[in-house]
Amino acid sequence: WQYLERLSQEGIHFDAVGIQMCFGGATGGTAMRDLMQVSAVLDRFLAFDCKVMVSAFGVPSRQVDPKNGWWRNPWSEQVQSIWASRFVTIALSKPFIETVVWERLIDEGEDATGLLFENGKVKSVFAKLIAIRKRLRKPLGGQQHIGTADDETRAGAPAVE
Repeated sequence: WQYLERLSQEGIHFDAVGIQMCFGGATGGTAMRDLMQVSAVLDRFLAFDCKVMVSAFGVPSRQVDPKNGWWRNPWSEQVQSIWASRFVTIALSKPFIETVVWERLIDEGEDATGLLFENGKVKSVFAKLIAIRKRLRKPLGGQQHIGTADDETRAGAPAVE
């Protein structure tokens, strides 16, 4: 953070900045942060007047290292999925956030932050992120034509209007 501030003070303009926000994992420096703290950290990038890309975000689907904390309850597949949904909602509510990318595709050894288990089975966080992506790809305030509602809307999922 201080490095970016110093460069900015020297008149260097950034087109984009990439950040990683990975928590609760097996490696050092991944201690859990409250989502309000995460939001506040993201807000600090507003001062740079550039696009921000969250190049990696994620939390584990099981408790890896108790020293790195947890969110509301010890890490589980369900807690991981809910946290991811909330993180994406907060991050993408910021107009300067250009993109968010999940940390890891598949679990590996001690690391449980993948979208898939080591055996290739899909975790619920994968389905949650796909559902968010589908919802965001729909135009806001677009006209609904009779007979064009998608399966999610018919199934009772909230429509974005």
